[in-house]
Amino acid sequence: MKRDDRGESGATASGMGAGTSTRPGAVTSGAGDPAAVLAAARTVSVVHVLYGDPHGIARSKALSPGAFADALQDGVDFSPGPLVFDTGHAIAVSIDDTAFVGELRGAGDMVVVPDLGTWTVTESGGRRVGWVIGDERLRGGDPHPLSSRRVLHETVRRAARHGWTPVIGIELEFYLLRRLHEHYAGTPGGFGVQGLPEPVAVIDGGYQFNSTRLLEAALDLLTPLWEPLEALGARLRTVEHESGPGQLEITFAPQDALAAADTVLLLRTWLKCFTRPHGLHVSFMGLPAVDHGDPSGWHLHQSGLRADGTPWFAGGADGELGPEGRSYVAGLVRRAADFALLSNGTVNAYHRFAPEHALSPTRLGWAREDRGALIRVADGGAPHSVHAENRVGDPTANPYLYIAAQISSGVEGVVDALPLGPEARRPQQEGESLPRDLGEAVERFESSKAARELVGHDLHRALVELKRSEWNRFTEAAGEFHHGRVSEWEACEYSDEY
Repeated sequence: MKRDDRGESGATASGMGAGTSTRPGAVTSGAGDPAAVLAAARTVSVVHVLYGDPHGIARSKALSPGAFADALQDGVDFSPGPLVFDTGHAIAVSIDDTAFVGELRGAGDMVVVPDLGTWTVTESGGRRVGWVIGDERLRGGDPHPLSSRRVLHETVRRAARHGWTPVIGIELEFYLLRRLHEHYAGTPGGFGVQGLPEPVAVIDGGYQFNSTRLLEAALDLLTPLWEPLEALGARLRTVEHESGPGQLEITFAPQDALAAADTVLLLRTWLKCFTRPHGLHVSFMGLPAVDHGDPSGWHLHQSGLRADGTPWFAGGADGELGPEGRSYVAGLVRRAADFALLSNGTVNAYHRFAPEHALSPTRLGWAREDRGALIRVADGGAPHSVHAENRVGDPTANPYLYIAAQISSGVEGVVDALPLGPEARRPQQEGESLPRDLGEAVERFESSKAARELVGHDLHRALVELKRSEWNRFTEAAGEFHHGRVSEWEACEYSDEY
């Protein structure tokens, strides 16, 4: 999907909104055709205007087609609640007189400006719904300092200044589970506590890797999503059944960075929403609260193009990294621990980081065609397509921050001409350990100058406060974190929303 580079949504300050609004006009011609989008909006029942919160969860308002037309002039007013709540709906970022972002005081509105390049339509149960992702802004029109999408915009622009276009391939695992009751059967929670999740059961016995029998049973439920995703420029590559019971993996053809992040935000949202009427539940938890579960991951495939369209990862020899590719991989290794919070942002995500999971990374390092390494250098049998696969990510990760962290780490390595260390022969035993739980990841992120420079001072502080609140509530309720043992607290905190 082609994006312009004039800032979030390509917004310009020309023209004022209708009515009493004093905000800059929201529509840009570079991000999409407003007339075509408005015509399409008249064919749907509602339009979801959404954005990704700091945790990577989609937050939205459903607008009537008429209200959506107004939103193209004025943007959409949103409460900043999702920016200050931790995963358990506890207020973790101040909204009183001590608020470090002025417009958070009193929970004053922020504005979400639709990016018309993300417009797409879904149809389910005979109901057509429009969807458009937006960028969070302050009321005066500036990018919101707590916006995750802002970080990715800025990171891509920095890469472009060096003549590089990042290319991202998505490989995402998740569980398809069966709901045990037709209607809501959980228990409500409150501020700072989540109720019991809805009861679910596995849909198959699993542990028949790449089973055609198990895969075919799931495909009918996934097929309706392909067309709206393709409208975003997301081309499906593969779907397969993984080892766990009802555990699936989906991959997409390489995309530009922003399109890849938007794809993940919408894919996760749609899978959660559109499987529910079929009596099913989708879980992106790193280790869901089901018997005999196997951890899920989000493996991020990365390469890049020069300004003339030629790939810059590959070297002269087939299947070998070139100098820039080697430095990019070295950058990924160097910053992996600093940025672990952005790739693994929940308590539950750290169940993967244990020696018993031979194909999940636990230490810093790289290797060719070794799925136990943090960074796997692979070419898929096509030597000219050599690229880096970072296997660190959790499926729940904030897509904008996770991808931005990868690009920033790699580009920084290239700019610094960082030498790549020797290939790990025993990836699970060599190198510095990754953070083993969310508490360690918060501490590493808080002390990292690179992390602060990547996301900005305000978002850096907010993420530390949000995730420390989450970790503290876990330790108060459940005590120590035990790899491979999903606590009742984790089941309540993450099962429904993640």
